[in-house]
Amino acid sequence: GQPGLSGREIAQRLGITASAVSQRLARIQARFRALEDMRLFGD
Repeated sequence: GQPGLSGREIAQRLGITASAVSQRLARIQARFRALEDMRLFGD
């Protein structure tokens, strides 16, 4: 393994990254949903 990185640290880092990515995806999905709502109610 790499020096200074334990399996637990790697797992923590991956978990933080995964949660950050999922939050970003949720934000993007909400934005698309808002755009669709504007399109539906705008016409």
